Amino acid sequence: MNRGGLLNQLLGGWEFSGLFSVQSGHFFTLTVPNARQRLGATAVGQWFPDRLREAKLSHPTADRWFDTTAFAIPRNPDGSFRLGNAGRGILSGDGAFNLDLGLMKSFPIREQVSLQFRWEVFNVTNTPTLTDPAPNIESPDFGKIRNTTSVPRQMQFALRLAF
Repeated sequence: MNRGGLLNQLLGGWEFSGLFSVQSGHFFTLTVPNARQRLGATAVGQWFPDRLREAKLSHPTADRWFDTTAFAIPRNPDGSFRLGNAGRGILSGDGAFNLDLGLMKSFPIREQVSLQFRWEVFNVTNTPTLTDPAPNIESPDFGKIRNTTSVPRQMQFALRLAF
């Protein structure tokens, strides 16, 4: 085999693949615990807080995803509890950003036999996707995010013999 043929065999014929996805965050609902005990009503499934003002922050972080002081436990002037004015799904969680890449090449061995080399990288940018913040207004973690739903960057190499 001549030198040009060997270089072409090693450097030519590589295939590149990729998958890119972006999603906006989904909406979630804030809650107040113990509706049945505090309201004395058995038909109340979820109890929503009072929304005092806009809660969206210009630069949310995992420790403060929204302005938690924009919500309060709903009470009447006499101190008794009532249903709150905050609706369902008024805040949105973290969006997702993901980039997966792959590089592969098949090396012919004989007429109908080849060896394929693959290198795949998942979550190339190592960008975390955060879970929703704690929605319970009485939780010490209210408005904070403590987990991720994505996996960190992963790589894998593979050899595939096709015959």
